[in-house]
Amino acid sequence: MVARGAEGTDEELERILDYLAKNLGKAPAKINVNKATSTELAAALAIPKETAAAMVSEREKNGPYKQWQELKRVPGIDLKQIADKRDSVEF
Repeated sequence: MVARGAEGTDEELERILDYLAKNLGKAPAKINVNKATSTELAAALAIPKETAAAMVSEREKNGPYKQWQELKRVPGIDLKQIADKRDSVEF
């Protein structure tokens, strides 16, 4: 939605995502960690915006992520925090 021009705070976008997932009964679309903005990452993975910004910064500095384990290179990231969303991430 954000990629198509939707605007809102991280909290509002997270609430919308939760509502859609609950009421449409479908799994959320996968998020590409190499293309998504920090706002999109924060909303899709339910992580703090600072962590999402660090993911984007690390990606821009050292190149795209190729696999799940490479997210460990993000300073301060807690992979356990997003492990249950692993299936919704693509590279």
